[in-house]
Amino acid sequence: MNSNQADKPKGNILIVDDTPANLRLLSKMLTKNGYEVRSVINGQMALMGAAAAPPDLILLDINMPDMDGYQVCQKLKSEEKTRYIPVIFISALDRVLDKVKAFQAGGVDYIAKPFHYEEVLVRVENQLSIRRLQKQLQQQNQMLQLEIRVRQQAEEEIQLLLSTTQGINEASDFDGALEVALHKVCEATGWNYGEAWVATADNTALECSPSWYYSLKGVPESAIAAFEEFREYSQGLTLVPGEELPGRVWDKGRAEWIADLAAEKNDIFLRSQLADQCGIKAGLGVPIKRNATATAEEKIMAVLVFYILESRQEEQRWVQLISAVAAQLGGAIQQKQTEAELRALFSAMTDAIIVLDAQGCYLKIAPTNPTLLYKPARELIGKTLHDVFDRSLADKFISYVWGALNSKETINAEYSLNIQEREVSFAASISPLSDDSVLWVARDITDRKLAEEALREAEEKYRSIFENAAEGIYQTTIEGQYLSANPALARIYGYASPEDLIDSLTNIATQLYVDPNRRSEFMATIEDHEAAFNFESRVYRKDGSIIWISENARAVRSETGKLLLYEGIVEDITQRKEAEEALRGEQQRSESLLLNILPKAIAEELKKNQSASPTLFEDATIMFADLVNFTPLSARMSATDLVNLLNDIFSTFDELAEQHGLEKIKTLGDAYMVAGGLPVPRPDHAEAIAEMALDMQQAIAQFQTDIGESFQIRIGINTGPVVAGVIGIKKFIYDLWGDTVNTASRMESHGIPGTIQLTEDTYQRLQERYVLSKRGEIDIKGKGQMTTYFLTGRKVD
Repeated sequence: MNSNQADKPKGNILIVDDTPANLRLLSKMLTKNGYEVRSVINGQMALMGAAAAPPDLILLDINMPDMDGYQVCQKLKSEEKTRYIPVIFISALDRVLDKVKAFQAGGVDYIAKPFHYEEVLVRVENQLSIRRLQKQLQQQNQMLQLEIRVRQQAEEEIQLLLSTTQGINEASDFDGALEVALHKVCEATGWNYGEAWVATADNTALECSPSWYYSLKGVPESAIAAFEEFREYSQGLTLVPGEELPGRVWDKGRAEWIADLAAEKNDIFLRSQLADQCGIKAGLGVPIKRNATATAEEKIMAVLVFYILESRQEEQRWVQLISAVAAQLGGAIQQKQTEAELRALFSAMTDAIIVLDAQGCYLKIAPTNPTLLYKPARELIGKTLHDVFDRSLADKFISYVWGALNSKETINAEYSLNIQEREVSFAASISPLSDDSVLWVARDITDRKLAEEALREAEEKYRSIFENAAEGIYQTTIEGQYLSANPALARIYGYASPEDLIDSLTNIATQLYVDPNRRSEFMATIEDHEAAFNFESRVYRKDGSIIWISENARAVRSETGKLLLYEGIVEDITQRKEAEEALRGEQQRSESLLLNILPKAIAEELKKNQSASPTLFEDATIMFADLVNFTPLSARMSATDLVNLLNDIFSTFDELAEQHGLEKIKTLGDAYMVAGGLPVPRPDHAEAIAEMALDMQQAIAQFQTDIGESFQIRIGINTGPVVAGVIGIKKFIYDLWGDTVNTASRMESHGIPGTIQLTEDTYQRLQERYVLSKRGEIDIKGKGQMTTYFLTGRKVD
């Protein structure tokens, strides 16, 4: 151990006592044993000191002026900062009711003065150990909760990306795609309001899109009308670069987060007054970009803006996630725009239509779209392909003409031409028109090429997410074959690659799931709900080992509703399941141990309330039993044999107590204590005790026969009110107090070996059913003269 560890105190203890001598003695004792000690002389100082610097443990005297120890403890337990500090009462008061009151006030232990040095140290260390273990458990729970939250966040982010992509792809137009994105983001991130700003046709300003979304969650009813007014006012605005949050995002080309809109100047945030009426506090803007291509620069097509009714500091996780949604939106919108343009071009029949002869001479040119011609029509008629283009390109075009004429079938080709200093891509179909002429139909596919390039880039981005995701992603047929899988899924299932997984797992129901019915349950869940969330199963890995997985999946259907396939996400939750199983095992072992120590009702109360209140039972029967002549016997036996014999005898007594529905209280040396009528009251507790006492005499007689030794049992019984409760918070004991208990003990100690001695109260309960004989009056220590009886057997009906 290094010097730093050796010097570190074992714990910080606050001692509260108005007697200086006690303070000095306790302080010296604890300091000598490595504890850091503070001392105060009254309750008020104790409360102030504990609040200012909470100690690990408080030793508290009861009898103090102005504020006694009970009041101090109750005040400590009522304050959040000090309620978890364990309090041990130290007092000259040693009555049972004083101790009960101490535990009711919130104390965890009670030491009676004059105290013993070793007892104080042991009880202090016990409480400090318990407190340290509680803190460790809290830290472990916090770490587990953090890990669960991180996993949930990752799953939510992937789910948002997947659902948003699907919604965007299913949207019919640009505005519909914007509305889907706003809706999905607000629902997933908790932002209250989302709007979109779209660049004007001349790209000089931003206009508010008709697509918007706002959530009523957390919005006061009085603010709903204000939101409508905010929206209506926004519809009439036009923002230039740098103006308001949308204009600033458009101008800078990057996302921007404003944690507190109230701090912005009114001339920067034009809608500040309306925003105040709505309760808007923070904002986030993200650009939607059109990717750069060989013929066009990158440009911002629109800006997504979100507002929330609380000040919120920037979170990069949300900025990156919403930026990813914007990137998907940009690629999808760009594709939709290109497709719309292509459809319009097709419907307008703007193709270039030309008739060429076998030598490549221009015979006719249709006036459909002159802008697609390499040169004006008047300059092309009568010229050959070699007159117009360079030799290599002309030769390629002539080969298309001859190919169509020779095969008498249409030839399809794609090529690019520089027309008016612009690279134009064409898709041409060359069809035989006669034996020596062809019809050349060329369509401008420049936009389609750009769209394909954008789609390729978008697919590469999605592929990157697909390939690098930590969770497994898949698509399967209805029959149970994998259509696609990412590397993470292959790793989870123990395969070398996605291809290896797809080739090996040809029947998911029989090869993957440990439970052969699990695939059917999976399909039934999706059939009922169109999706399966947190669907947990045990599955086989490639090597035959078994792991736990959690699936989130959905059904993919055609436009007519026909089920096409399943797709989803898989997470390996084996470690979590093992941790949960270990925790359940520990809980079961702890509960079993607790039930071996305490009555079930008391154990349940301790688990629920962290403490068990002392209880007064108005009517119960107590029995004490002591082995007579056992001391001489123990002198003749080895320690091992002695313990084994006691264990056999008391185990037999334990079985009898359970058989008769009685509660064993404790053993002390060769003495045994049992009670009837508590902690669960019963009307026949005296009869049950009597039955057990008679059975115990028979059991002892059998032990005498078996071991060949002469020893007897002396039993004392009394009936009346008792107080029952739990002492301490470690190594619990359920114990009884009161005059009834003391009298039952005296019945045993003043009894005759081999007999069962009863008080008058117990006699009254048993006289109808049992054979009883009056012993007469005897002098009982602390009680004086008492009339007692012997229980000798059961009456025969």
